[in-house]
Amino acid sequence: FVLMLIDHVAKTVVLYRSSLGQVPLYYHASSERIIASSEERAIAAHPAVDIEANVSMLASVFSLNSSHPAGQTAFTQVSELLPGQCLVWTKGVIDQWRTPLSLGQSPVSYRSDQEYADQYRDILERMVSRCLPESGKVGVMLSSGIDSAPAAAIAAQQLQQSGRTLTAYSWSLAGFDTADESRQIKQVADFANIPLKLISAVDRWPLYNRDNIHITANSPLSNAFQGLKDTVLEAAANDDCEIILNGWFGDRLFMFNQRLLIAEALREGNTGLAIAELLYWARGKGLKGISDSLYYRLRSGLSSTMGQAGMAGENKPWLSEFSRQQQMNENWPPEAEQHRHPDHFRSMTGPGNFQFGGNKKASFGRFGIEQRDLYRDEELIDFMLSIPLTQFTRLGQSKYIARNAAKGLIPENIRLQSRAGVLSEFYEYGLWKKERAWLRERLYDTQCSWDRYIDRDWLTAQLIKERPSEKASLIAWQCLTYELWLEKVRELERQKAAVL
Repeated sequence: FVLMLIDHVAKTVVLYRSSLGQVPLYYHASSERIIASSEERAIAAHPAVDIEANVSMLASVFSLNSSHPAGQTAFTQVSELLPGQCLVWTKGVIDQWRTPLSLGQSPVSYRSDQEYADQYRDILERMVSRCLPESGKVGVMLSSGIDSAPAAAIAAQQLQQSGRTLTAYSWSLAGFDTADESRQIKQVADFANIPLKLISAVDRWPLYNRDNIHITANSPLSNAFQGLKDTVLEAAANDDCEIILNGWFGDRLFMFNQRLLIAEALREGNTGLAIAELLYWARGKGLKGISDSLYYRLRSGLSSTMGQAGMAGENKPWLSEFSRQQQMNENWPPEAEQHRHPDHFRSMTGPGNFQFGGNKKASFGRFGIEQRDLYRDEELIDFMLSIPLTQFTRLGQSKYIARNAAKGLIPENIRLQSRAGVLSEFYEYGLWKKERAWLRERLYDTQCSWDRYIDRDWLTAQLIKERPSEKASLIAWQCLTYELWLEKVRELERQKAAVL
């Protein structure tokens, strides 16, 4: 939640954002006024706010960083209230503070994998209960993954106890073998006795509606698969669904440096698991890979922190010299350094989890639907930051604890399957088979200015390939959405000028 209190007598405004930042809040403060909104564009539209692009934030976006400078937005005069932050504005004077997150401070240890799974399952039950409204129609964006599928099964059971029904929504992509998981989704829904609405979306490739790409003046970020999401939201809105559950955040719970796994097993005294993991790694990486990995894991994993011993940053040859000069390290929240694995802490609580929330709000708001992210739950995050990394993956099986906890909730073949529904095939189809000519023409328009941030020669060399790299595909999309965002910003400027 976010909170705004206004005391007209004392001329005081209080802003507060809850600790995990599920709901966005932005503001502009000066000696004369304070303006706040859940979307950046609403503040930028105010006559008292100058529209000026924040080049540091934009350079970070083009770097494809998972997190961007905390508290900043794409506009220099619009700030983001951080999770857990309280700001008090009184007659132009600002006082602010933030309550640090105290998560994962007490490591837990159980005797068996089953005990870990039982605790995880109990928390899932409470997590789902907290997300379900007391009344109204509820839907879920269902995949066959180990996050949304078990949570949907639990939600269906809990709603059934009060005589209500959960409806599952998803899309099918017939003909795209690696992207289509409709068969597995139907299997999950049938097993959990959840009514399913499966909508064909083969005509919703990225840029399918290139004259109406969903992007707002909030930021230059846009989901390439918004068309797929819209098929679900349209169907849910037609059913008068008020709440849509999703499991997106589940992936964030399991983002950790797997090079630390062996060291963690040794720290627990589990030599057998450490050897097994080492042998598994050797089969995939060979002798040199195992030698390099063992050195890194022992050197970094046995240290007190994960971030201090990380490998050198990724080379980003697509960046212009201007972008490189703007780069900065993002180490928010600062209390992450108190955790035994700071990067792991940040993967669940850092800026990448809450930034640009105005875009998501606008996306769902078009359909009059509220989305609730099931796994963005404080109790669950605290638990995941308290258990050993050996519960996260085991001999190549990802989300180990979640799979163990899902027994009986979903079919066994789904519980044990590797990831399904990878959309890269569908993404490349849209960009390079259907819309390549239009995209190249649009990117190389003489009025385009993305090359301030991206090395034009690098991108040009990538785009002449029959099949550009995955990184080039992402950069091309970002360049396009940046140009579309600039058009929205210019339109906003014209509207302000007309009012003035």
